[in-house]
Amino acid sequence: RQALPCVTVQTLTNHTDEVWFCKFSPDGTKLATGSKDGNLFIYDVDMTTYKLKLRKHFDGHSFGIGFIAWCPFSRYIIACGTDECSEIWIWDIQREEQRSRIHHTPDDSLTCAAWLPCGTRFVCGGSRGQFYYCDIDGNVIDNWEGVRLQCLNVTSDGVILAADAQKRISSYKFDSLTDHQIIHEDHPIMSFTISKDGRSALLNIATQV
Repeated sequence: RQALPCVTVQTLTNHTDEVWFCKFSPDGTKLATGSKDGNLFIYDVDMTTYKLKLRKHFDGHSFGIGFIAWCPFSRYIIACGTDECSEIWIWDIQREEQRSRIHHTPDDSLTCAAWLPCGTRFVCGGSRGQFYYCDIDGNVIDNWEGVRLQCLNVTSDGVILAADAQKRISSYKFDSLTDHQIIHEDHPIMSFTISKDGRSALLNIATQV
């Protein structure tokens, strides 16, 4: 417990409204922050002092940024909005520009996403029943209807895991359109993360006493 960070060493003040999501890149050299103000800030990490320096600012997210997903090799970022947002943005951090933008139908709700190990394909979805398998250019390769998603993860060997509104985590295979329930809880699963080896998961459970 004493090894946990407990002293503030730097405060970032670039956002003008609530900060909804922060995520370090897989290689540990960058930090991305998303906010209600619709801005995505990218910071470089000084690997000597571990201080953060602003690298780039991306804007245009009219619904705010409620979720961020880095690709496995730390070049691309997916930015998702709130339940009312029907699109997601993919930013190229190396070139400092938008790579693509996905907007399937105006009734979609796209609030979560996860990259596949290849770094060029990903899955995304939300609470209204959309579940898409896409490529980095914004093309929807396949879709799975009727799954109301809360959170997505992909293991290092490419297994797609999703927490849904039915208080469960299941694995999904788009090539055969088959799913398998892995975990079922008594309360809603708001989010979860998995270990690098894919054998353990840490769950955030709502209203659990």
